[in-house]
Amino acid sequence: MKTSLSLVTVALGFAGVSAQVQAMEHAPAANGMSEIGDEELAQMRGRWTPGGDSSSTVAYFGVTMNSSWTSTSGQQLQSAMTVGMSFDDQNTPTVTFQPTVTIVSTNPIPTTANGTTTTRSVDSSGLNNVSGLVQGVQVAGDANSADNVTSVTVRNERDVGTPSVAQQPGTTFTGQPQQSTVRDGNATATARIDGSGARVALSIAGQGQVQQWIRSGSLGQVIALGADGQRVHNSMQIDLVQRSLASNVSLSRDFAQSINQVRGIGLTY
Repeated sequence: MKTSLSLVTVALGFAGVSAQVQAMEHAPAANGMSEIGDEELAQMRGRWTPGGDSSSTVAYFGVTMNSSWTSTSGQQLQSAMTVGMSFDDQNTPTVTFQPTVTIVSTNPIPTTANGTTTTRSVDSSGLNNVSGLVQGVQVAGDANSADNVTSVTVRNERDVGTPSVAQQPGTTFTGQPQQSTVRDGNATATARIDGSGARVALSIAGQGQVQQWIRSGSLGQVIALGADGQRVHNSMQIDLVQRSLASNVSLSRDFAQSINQVRGIGLTY
């Protein structure tokens, strides 16, 4: 639909230009420029926006990824990471990260009457090539629980309860790859950040893998299970904090100054 409208707009634009050219070819010579009167200006309509202000800029952009997995053997895996980008310096944003990886062994989950120890194979590698927001769940088994949840919060930095950019947790990312990994038997939990993006991942050999990522042009949540009785949850929280809007007094002053500088000019014949 957008393409069709664009083509129509271009066609109408060329038609308008053609008509103007034909009219000008048969019109008498112009006498020069003159100021447009108030009556003509009163019939004009437009849109005004203050230039150079920071009313729509981003102060902070953050993503929190949390993956958890409880297996039938009693292992509880977690991999989490918070990545934040502060835009106090408009030229070079400050990137911070805070990883958390744990594996805890507890009592095994009781299996269902139909539960088995049979494992299967699943492959979700193709989803890594998809851009945009990616969510995938592949399950080859019974009595599994798996879900992906993504939420977005947009706030103004002056709103009550909004933490300041300086209070955002994490270690400053310097560009060098950073990775935290823990292992327990056949289970692995990983959180990694590098120049291409950030990623959290969980895996249990022979049972499946879980991952979330943020990189250029893509946010992703993928669960691939090849066993029975697994409980997996992916959550991604996106936080956007906008720079405080200019005061009404400032906007009114800027608007008045802009109006005073406007002069209508047209061609007379």
